[in-house]
Parts: sequence; C-alpha cells; structure tokens
Amino acid sequence: MPAAAACARAKATRGERAQREKDPEYWRRQAQETLRNALRLQRLNQNVAKNLILFLGDGMGVSTVTAARILKGQLHGQGEESLLEMDKFPFVALAKTYNTNAQVPDSAGTATAYLCGVKANEGTLGVSAGVTRDRCNTTKGQEVTSILRWAKEAGKAVGIVTTTRVTHATPSAAYAHSANRDWYSDGEMPPDALQGGCKDIARQLVENIPEIEVILGGGRKYMFPKNVSDVEYPHEEKQRGTRLDGRNLVQAWREAKPRGKVAEYVWHRQGLLALNLSRVDFLLGVLVPPKEVAISLEMLVHSLEMLVHPLEMLVCPQGCLFEPGDMMYELDRNNNTDPSLSEMVSVAIRMLQKNPRGFFLLVEGGRIDHGHHEGKAKQALHEAVELDRAIGLATRLTSTQDTLSVVTADHSHLTPTTRRSRPCRCGRRPTAARTWPCSPAGPWPTCCTASTSRTTSPTPWLTPPASAPTEATATPPPARPPPCSCPSSASSSSCSSAKVPLANH
Repeated sequence: MPAAAACARAKATRGERAQREKDPEYWRRQAQETLRNALRLQRLNQNVAKNLILFLGDGMGVSTVTAARILKGQLHGQGEESLLEMDKFPFVALAKTYNTNAQVPDSAGTATAYLCGVKANEGTLGVSAGVTRDRCNTTKGQEVTSILRWAKEAGKAVGIVTTTRVTHATPSAAYAHSANRDWYSDGEMPPDALQGGCKDIARQLVENIPEIEVILGGGRKYMFPKNVSDVEYPHEEKQRGTRLDGRNLVQAWREAKPRGKVAEYVWHRQGLLALNLSRVDFLLGVLVPPKEVAISLEMLVHSLEMLVHPLEMLVCPQGCLFEPGDMMYELDRNNNTDPSLSEMVSVAIRMLQKNPRGFFLLVEGGRIDHGHHEGKAKQALHEAVELDRAIGLATRLTSTQDTLSVVTADHSHLTPTTRRSRPCRCGRRPTAARTWPCSPAGPWPTCCTASTSRTTSPTPWLTPPASAPTEATATPPPARPPPCSCPSSASSSSCSSAKVPLANH
C-alpha cells in the first residue's frame, strides 16, 4: 500500500475512533466484554454484591504503593516483608490511565472514567469526550451519570469521604457535570459560563443528588457568599466565602432534605464520633485541621459554651461550617479536633449500613497526590499508609460475602529523589511555571521534576555525567538537559533551570 494511502487510512481510523469515544455506550460495551472474558477464565465469588466501597488513592502509582508498604513495615518494626491491606486482597491488576486528549491524565478525566465508565477530556467532570475544557456551551447533552447515582436509583445509601475539599476533582465526578474542574463556586467561573447557564460544582453538590447520605471532607468557602469572613480565620481574606450569588449552600443543603428527616452538619472530631448515627439520616462534614488559628470573640464564646453543651456545639446549627480548604496532611493533623480518614470511613460505613438494600461509598486519599506535587515524599507516603489503615478498618466492618471493595489509583507520579539532603528543592505546589534551584557542586539529583506534564514527558536526569564535578572541585558543571540545568559559573551556590510547567492533578 502506498505511503500516502496508508497515512490517509490511519487518519480516517483515528477520526472514527474519536467519534466512538464520544459515545458513552462505547466504553460500557467494552467494560461488559472485559468482564465476560474474565468470568470465562476463572472461578470468582459471583455473589451479587449488596455493598461497594471504592478506595481511590489519588496519584498512588506502583512506586508509591511500594514505598508505602516499606514505610508501613518500618513503622511497625518490619520492612519490605510487611503487607499493605490491599496486598491481602485476592485479586490484583494493573490499570492504564489516560485522558482522551492527553497521555498523562488529570484527576478529573480519570474520575469520570472510573465513576461513570466513560473516558473524557483532561480537566472535565462527569461529561463525555464531546465536551471541551472551559467551553460551557459544549456541555448540554453530554452529561454522563455515575455509579453513585446508579446506586441511589437502586435504593441504596451513598456516601463520599475525602481528604481534599468535597468539590475537588475526584469526589465531584460522582455528582457534578462540568466543563472545568476548577469551577468550585460561581466565583471561579468566567462570565460566559455563568451566562450560558452552567452551574458551579458546589451548587451541583447540593442540587444534583440531594439525597447523598454522607459527605465528609474538606472545603467550605465555596459554600458561602463572597467576602463572608470565615468562622475560624476571620482575618484571612483568602479564606472568605467566594460565592457571587449570595447563597448559603449549607442552609440550602438542609432545606433540600425531606420533611421528618434529620440532617446534621459536623465540624469537629468530637462531634463526629459522638453522633448517635441511628438518629441521623444525612450527614455533612467539611473538615480541615486548623493551622495557626486567630482566636476571635465568637470562637471564645463557642469554647465556653462547649463546656456546658459540648455535643450540641460540635454538631453545628444551620449555617455553621468548619474550614475553607483541603484537610491537613495526616502528619500535621490535630488529633483532638480533626478526624482521621479512618475515623471518617468508620462513621460513614456505620451510617450507610442502616440501609437494608446496601450502599456505595467512595473513599479518596486525595492528599497523596498533593504530597507528590509539593515534592514531600514523607507526607505523600504517610497519606498512603493512612488510606491503607482505612481499608483495613473497612474490611473488618464488612463481609466479603456481600461487600465488594476495590482499591485503585487515578494516575501516578514521578517523585523527586536525591543522593543527599535536598539538592533540588521542589517547594510548594505551583499554579504556573516554576524555577528549580539546585546545587552546581553535585552529586547530581536523580530527577528535578515533581511530576510529569500533562502534555509532555520530560526525560529525567537519571545518572550524573562522567565529568560531573565533585564536592572538592570547583570546575564549571557540564551542560545538562532540562528540567534542571545549571549555569557555567562555579561560584554560584544555586542555579535556576528552565521553567517547567507542572500539572495540577
């Protein structure tokens, strides 16, 4: 076949595939065929699962699982021989993750894939590949439903537990449909999207599936009107409400519940653990461990009243919220005021088990991803160990005879590693390009990038060049490929590489 004809045929094939990928049924048929093939190959527990728990480690690739296993062993006086709770599961597989328009995926497109069964474009939520990021006018008619909605329509109880904000990429794909994962509130949306009738994610949390029984995680400023001071950070402008429509969505959440049902909002660990779950029908907790808290008169009054009515103060009255952003890392968590992921999972399961028809629960260890983005391996790995602890707890609270538990990840990370203490500091998580400082004296870092780009795959600097200078020499370092290249001057104690944009997974 002539080269020109072959090229034309390949182009036509790609076009046909792109059209098929926009059809949700294409992915569902593919999934059903895969399951049928697996059933032919082996004897499985073919009981119909009444309950399903999906554990998602955001950014928890194979290397993170391996390192977390070793860390867990070390924390218990062991090492590589230790087993994670997920290692004890009877079946294991590898997953290939990508977006329809990106080799290296983000958490929004992948969440749409594993929650809705449909591959999607990078940065979009709960919609098919027919939606272009940022284009509100491409959304209508492209919405896809999630397993959370399917479970609810089947009469099951449903819940979401996350260590990120509840409007973040992973949890929001369970209930929202958005052309942009960053449209947390209408304050983050462009005018054309608002005029086009698109709803922000926080509003969709309250309106799309109002019967979600359990919602536990971080974030609250997207629920309140713009410039409303935060109850815990009254002097921090960045923690104020962001909504332009003036709505109090916590109040709207309460009002949306059926008459006679009890809906509780909790903001404190003691309040969460002290709840009489048999008397609660709906539970919302937006929880983030405190940082340096500025004590206000209102908070002082709260503290004094708690001495008399502790539980009544910890279970908030209408309109009370706890914190504005993601939860703190497990290592930084305040054990007195803030629940761990394991504790939230325990409450969620016991709450959902009240439904005789079963339940669906999404559990996300979301800050594994954040630790990797920030170059904080210790934080990322302890987050992974805490997720594993939650998996073990859930296993003890349920039975394999009627509960299917699945542990997976949405994408992986390339974590910076070095031969000595911090020769290439990654600093805080970026929102744009970053300049990387590094030592010109060597030994060279094995990799100077915190994660791969969504659209490119930078080549890591895996080995030092043969002529690399040592600590005792003062010769100019040789030229090196990006992302970390040093100037020729040996007198400089630091250097700046070409700015490398990082994905905001």
